[in-house]
Amino acid sequence: MFQQLAPALLALVPLAAQQPFRSYADRSLPLPIGVIPVTATAVDLDGDAAPEVVAHGIGVPNALFVFRNDGTGRFTEDVAGRRNLATGAVQLLAGDFDGDGAADVLLTFSGGLWRNDGAGNLEFGGNRTPPGVASNGRGAAADLDGDGDLDVVLPRQAEPNVLLLNDGSGRFVDASSRLTPDNQITEVAVTADVDGDGDQDLLFGSWPSSRPGQGPIGRIKLHLNDGAGQFTDVSASQLPDVEVYVVDLVAVDLNGDGAVDIAVTNALGPPSLLINDGQGRFTDRSADLPALGTAAGAHLASLDFDRDGDRDLLLSTGAAQILLVNDGAAGFSPLSPSLLPAPTLGANRVVVTDLDRDGDDDVLLPRSSIVGNAAAGLWFGQYRQVDAAEEPAIGRDWVLQIGHRAGAAPGFGTAIPLVAPSIGNTRIAPLGILGLDPSTTVALQPLALSGAAGHTGWTIPVPDDRTLVGTAVAVQALILQPLEVARFTNVWRATFREE
Repeated sequence: MFQQLAPALLALVPLAAQQPFRSYADRSLPLPIGVIPVTATAVDLDGDAAPEVVAHGIGVPNALFVFRNDGTGRFTEDVAGRRNLATGAVQLLAGDFDGDGAADVLLTFSGGLWRNDGAGNLEFGGNRTPPGVASNGRGAAADLDGDGDLDVVLPRQAEPNVLLLNDGSGRFVDASSRLTPDNQITEVAVTADVDGDGDQDLLFGSWPSSRPGQGPIGRIKLHLNDGAGQFTDVSASQLPDVEVYVVDLVAVDLNGDGAVDIAVTNALGPPSLLINDGQGRFTDRSADLPALGTAAGAHLASLDFDRDGDRDLLLSTGAAQILLVNDGAAGFSPLSPSLLPAPTLGANRVVVTDLDRDGDDDVLLPRSSIVGNAAAGLWFGQYRQVDAAEEPAIGRDWVLQIGHRAGAAPGFGTAIPLVAPSIGNTRIAPLGILGLDPSTTVALQPLALSGAAGHTGWTIPVPDDRTLVGTAVAVQALILQPLEVARFTNVWRATFREE
């Protein structure tokens, strides 16, 4: 049947203006009735470059829930992979903590390490952190002492922050004495090479504290690493005295000079922007941010949604998401909300990842609320995206669209559409992953990209053959555009139906 489609004329279809992300009604991460979502993260458990989603929910059961990715961004819960928990209120850190080459999951509240068995299954490896170092804040994992394994830093709300050094097997030693004690109510800890010396420094974001020796305002704190995991608090000399109730913090180059800058969201006010001079000293540029009356309390992540080489910012307040577009020099403007998917209510984090293996930024929005029972919202980037509004019907044209970088037509680029009856997983450097079964894949007639709209339509005439009803089809495309690396799109799966 796929050979019948090969000579088909691929017709251009006028399409609406481009949206950077889409969410699909048939893609969700449902938790059992009565389970309240707490948090979630994206982690590639089985090594196929398509991250799974590991979610924590409390109720009956109180458990970790694993949603398997089929490689196309469609998820199914691995019911056999549920892991009951003795405690709740945890954050999840993902990484290869035990050095066996497979990603594990660490629960920051209990210290429990769920080890990957190498086949993508999580097995309890015991509590690996010292007693009494539980944290509900958002911590970070990085090699902090230069020995090649993942260490952990945990923010704490009632006691000083915690530094945990890995012995290489996923067991942690409390090295908090290497940090300057800080009794602020710390919400978030982030690692980044702030001073450009090749090691990971620490940034903490806090709320006000009435504890002795602490001021009545929240602050950002910077601890510089000596390369061996010994830290010095240089906040007073290298950070401006910014008053914030820190909710979230990202450390990334925002103005294109190669130095790590800081963006912070505030529980009671607008975000803050601090620009690095290249030596780890920061200037407050918050006044340059646009007025965002609805951004208080937002969580935050950086991404390059438009693939222009700079880092944009996505904020989630729990009631709405706000996308700030970077002009390349840390000048930000909000994208019209009408161009974004419907808000993911209750989203308490923003996780940027590639859910469908097409090389562009997708978004996981973990939820923490009793609104519905989905663990997270899923947003799929549209810059290398193939999709269709409906399933293919026999005897009718099947209309799909290919998302790509917008630009002037004609001659803006070419797409090579591919069709197969089933999916696959073949890495072809530097093109990415061929997500179709290579033995049955058919390349259709190349399609000239239409350019300005950022989407090009293509039509596959489906034969009027009732034997096709109920059979599967998968499509993908190879995008070739000027100034772009040739790359495969996502895979779109469908099933033939009656007209």
